[in-house]
Amino acid sequence: MSGNIAINTIENCTFVNITSTQEGGAIYLSLPGDLTITNCIFSQNTALDGSAIYYEETNLKTLILRSTFFYQNVAGENGAALFISGSSAMIIEKCNFIDNLINQNVQNLGSVLYLNNPGNISILYSDFERNEGILGTCIYYSETS
Repeated sequence: MSGNIAINTIENCTFVNITSTQEGGAIYLSLPGDLTITNCIFSQNTALDGSAIYYEETNLKTLILRSTFFYQNVAGENGAALFISGSSAMIIEKCNFIDNLINQNVQNLGSVLYLNNPGNISILYSDFERNEGILGTCIYYSETS
């Protein structure tokens, strides 16, 4: 519907050992509107792309991650922690990305973040440790426009 604004919030949740054979091991969001995730844990999730979070937005919305922990998530191809395709703004603040990895040798893009046309990005006070990939070991950024 035109004119409606979706504001979504996920707080104080734990997503552990969740598997998807496609995108979005723990969370898959397509055209979700604004999304804020605060004080959550994503650990040992697996998927082809975006093992913790797969976020696909084409209507210029905002994704905010605060005080969230991404640990040992494994992707088959891209974005072991996050696969983000489109948004007007993305804020990552006080997050930890530790031991996330890409499992195949096909593309291996962005073991922590795979970003495709993400808009404005701010990464503040966040830690990246022992993440594994080939292109963009922590962050792979692609902009087509």
